[in-house]
Amino acid sequence: MTKLYLVSQDGNVELCFYCACFPSINRDFRYNCLNGTIPKELASMNLTSISLLVNHLSGEIPKHLGNITTLTYLMLEANNFSAVVPPELGKLINLQTLVLSSNQLTGNLPSALAGLQNLTDFRISSNNFTGTIPDFIKNWKFLQRL
Repeated sequence: MTKLYLVSQDGNVELCFYCACFPSINRDFRYNCLNGTIPKELASMNLTSISLLVNHLSGEIPKHLGNITTLTYLMLEANNFSAVVPPELGKLINLQTLVLSSNQLTGNLPSALAGLQNLTDFRISSNNFTGTIPDFIKNWKFLQRL
């Protein structure tokens, strides 16, 4: 199995615990009415893709997501994440897509994100960020969508 899709199911984030027995598949939990937070168990998996688009997840974006260095795609759009973007996401050096739009994120973007040199898609609209657009974004040579 290489992918697991759970689209349009009513459930909660505990579905991720069930999937721990499949450590190398992509996680697509979009449009599932999931609530709570992202479990730490995901950080121990060899994942390339996580999509949690349009759910009801809340709290801080977990720092442990920065440990999934195999990720190339991280979609957290349209949830209720709040607080600042954790600098640990800057460790995701293989990341090509990072979408954090439509949450309640605050503060400045951490300078640690400067290391995301492989980004082609970076979306952060509809949040409560402060400050200016960081200079490091101009160094993302592969960026196609901002």
